[in-house]
Amino acid sequence: MLLLSNCAFAQVSNFDSYFEKFSTPLLGPSYNAYEAHCFSLIPEENGYVGTSCILTYGLAEKTHVFSLKNTNNAIYWEKIIENNVSGYSDINCMKKTKDGNFVVVSNQAVPLNSDDPSNYKIVLSKISPNGNLIFQRKYFSQDTFGLSKCLSVEELSDSSLVLSGTTHSGNGLLKLNSIGDILFFKKINGAYDWQTYEYKDSNLVSFVHELAPGPINPLEFIHVCKIILRNNTGDVLMKKWLLPYDTLHKCEYRAARQTRKNEFVALTIDQQFSVNGDAMLRYIDTNLNVKWSRTFQNTVSFPKTRFVFNLRALTVDTLNEFIYVAGTIIDKGANPAPNVPWTLYCAFFAKVDYNGNIIYKKYFHFGSNNVEYLDIFIMNMCPNGDVAFSGKIIYLDQSSGLYTVPSIWVFRFTSDGVSDFADYLGVEETQVNQNELGVYPNPSTGIFHLESLSEEPMEVEVYDQQGSSIQLEDQFTATIQLENQAPGIYFIHVKQGDQFWVKKVVLQ
Repeated sequence: MLLLSNCAFAQVSNFDSYFEKFSTPLLGPSYNAYEAHCFSLIPEENGYVGTSCILTYGLAEKTHVFSLKNTNNAIYWEKIIENNVSGYSDINCMKKTKDGNFVVVSNQAVPLNSDDPSNYKIVLSKISPNGNLIFQRKYFSQDTFGLSKCLSVEELSDSSLVLSGTTHSGNGLLKLNSIGDILFFKKINGAYDWQTYEYKDSNLVSFVHELAPGPINPLEFIHVCKIILRNNTGDVLMKKWLLPYDTLHKCEYRAARQTRKNEFVALTIDQQFSVNGDAMLRYIDTNLNVKWSRTFQNTVSFPKTRFVFNLRALTVDTLNEFIYVAGTIIDKGANPAPNVPWTLYCAFFAKVDYNGNIIYKKYFHFGSNNVEYLDIFIMNMCPNGDVAFSGKIIYLDQSSGLYTVPSIWVFRFTSDGVSDFADYLGVEETQVNQNELGVYPNPSTGIFHLESLSEEPMEVEVYDQQGSSIQLEDQFTATIQLENQAPGIYFIHVKQGDQFWVKKVVLQ
């Protein structure tokens, strides 16, 4: 084990300040030599505790556990969890337990030497708030067919732990007591991506997607989402579809969280034939029925033929009863061609109450074209009510063609969707309801997008400061292109149904 304490702390300053970015001595400042993709992030009173997957070029992938205290005190610890010496490990999950410690579950990937007796598929490490290893347990050596990768870990009311993940032929559920002894292991063939929680009378409920035979062509397998109810010994009591199983409903599970006792919210991507899928949020009541569902993509502003809402981060403010969803929006282009890379359009952040009302949707554009790739894996509530998320980001220097990856980064908002440290990336904060129209980015270098909750066509006219009309090629559009106009202030007149708005925009 490698343990560093009371070391110097450096905040990265050589990239655009959209995020908090942190460098550690273990990772070093040379980002073209290391990558660290954050998969777990637990906000603390004065910083963060989390995990990342370190990829050192030409070497191995390792599980990295870190604690970042506030930047003023410059105190933190970090360590690498070595599963063995011949293989490599990665990480997907971490949990703060009721005793104030942290449980980290790392996954042993394909070993370089299959005869190494220390090669185990799952390694559970319990770590104190000071970074000390309390104990470490290993499960399912490489010659067994147990759990091969853990995707989530939850602590139950009796302090036992439930690990959900994949096996060689499907998915498995592993239950451990508080010191890591196995209570049971159960599996289901063909299932993927679990999130398991405690349910009524000490039962367990899991959210999962499976590969099921197509309703029309059984040889064509499709993704479907299910809710699986188990008793406290892991036996299946019931399976039910999250949404109907037919030719129109194909979906992939992305995340689930508990809202109230025995109530949950699930985030999925629903697919219909070749059209890009909907990012759907569903509220599950105490009887495991869908109470309501919401989608976030306004197809007037973001037609499905062009834009993909890649939303996978989900968290819940159980005290104030709000749900937060985050992710990215991918632009495939106006006429997407096969095998052409998609481009990142913007980051997305939304707040929803427990009745399904969307409080706001916010779009954050990047101030430069150096962001080559962004994916948001994890989001959690902070002790002061803020929301923090992280994941993977890659910068591309357009002039040199070199890629750089910050070691650890955090994007943090207040509950109102305001960032204390970022410059909002040149975007107007957009709050859309039945009587409002959103315009973003504003200011812009040429392209403005319009969004309302109505799906009716928009009739648009643009005027300059002198009141002269700017002729548009298509006056029934939700995208305004002013690249050929002089920089300055313009006024967009929008009629949609019986609604009418005038919005001031700034062309840079």
